[in-house]
Amino acid sequence: MTGKVSKFRLLFVLILLVSVTGCKAAAAVYPLPGGEGANSYIVAGRDKAAVIDPVSSEEIIAVLRKKGLQLQYVILTHGHFDHILGVEELVKEYPEARVMVHPGDEDKLADPVKNVSRSFGQEITVRVNTVPLTGETELDLGGVTLEVMETPGHTGGSICIKTGKIVFTGDTLFRGSVGRTDLGDGSPSDLTASLKKIMELPGETRVLPGHGETTTIGEEKEDNPFLQE
Repeated sequence: MTGKVSKFRLLFVLILLVSVTGCKAAAAVYPLPGGEGANSYIVAGRDKAAVIDPVSSEEIIAVLRKKGLQLQYVILTHGHFDHILGVEELVKEYPEARVMVHPGDEDKLADPVKNVSRSFGQEITVRVNTVPLTGETELDLGGVTLEVMETPGHTGGSICIKTGKIVFTGDTLFRGSVGRTDLGDGSPSDLTASLKKIMELPGETRVLPGHGETTTIGEEKEDNPFLQE
């Protein structure tokens, strides 16, 4: 969850050329802006797709069907309730899809206290089989590679996902803000270290956050008050 809510700058489809083992493959990114909720993203290579932080399963399924994509991975940047709402319905529709989450956040999915839904007056639980991912994990989407960055701080198991010159930052980094650390296992010192790691990415890297508008690493280095020394 963001410490600063901002209006999402609507994106349609980003088509990127990503270098993979000496050849180039096109990665399509279909953003599903969350408004006051969390943003979801579909990332596709050829006919395979991954969904990052599924919220509205109906919207996601509609895009997958329209584009003729087979869902291969459901990737969670962390286990807070507003990023996992569509997981169970997606698994029902695509039973072969693997739900992937960092081991540090796996126990949040079925626990309304740990996923903080109870703190917001809800009782959200998600009970599905999961596959662990860590900073060693790389996922292939028909020639497009997704790389995992371990970025604890907002939660103990927060991650970012990098592909080409795009990074999906979940609730670690936002346009003009950063993730809060006062929810359960958050850690200000871990967040600071994670943000330094993210800031090592090239300035032109586009940041697609879990809430709010898109931005770039370069813009955040210049303008984000939480990143100024």
